Amino acid sequence: GLWRFRAGRRPKCGASLVGYHPLVISFAKTQECLRFINSPGNTVSPEGTEDYVRELAPLLKPRLSRVTPRGNSAFAKQAIFDACDDEHLHYAFDRGDHSPHERLPLAVPSTAS
Repeated sequence: GLWRFRAGRRPKCGASLVGYHPLVISFAKTQECLRFINSPGNTVSPEGTEDYVRELAPLLKPRLSRVTPRGNSAFAKQAIFDACDDEHLHYAFDRGDHSPHERLPLAVPSTAS
């Protein structure tokens, strides 16, 4: 039941960006498309994703033992986390911000034994 969000790329033409910025929601293993949302190029892919979590979760949960949305750091948004929590889903989103974890070892005092 692992499904993922993927953001499309806006094609570059000359000095300006044109085209659309699709959001693809698919099963991770089979790449089977669950939703393909073609949004204007002036919006970001995660916009409105929480609505798709709420739409798809009730359809998938009765058929799968575990439903786990995942995505890159663009989808690490509180509204999406809240939608996953509301639907009782585990989720895996890359935060993209590892700086607190990198500082953690420096905050732990070292002891020589």
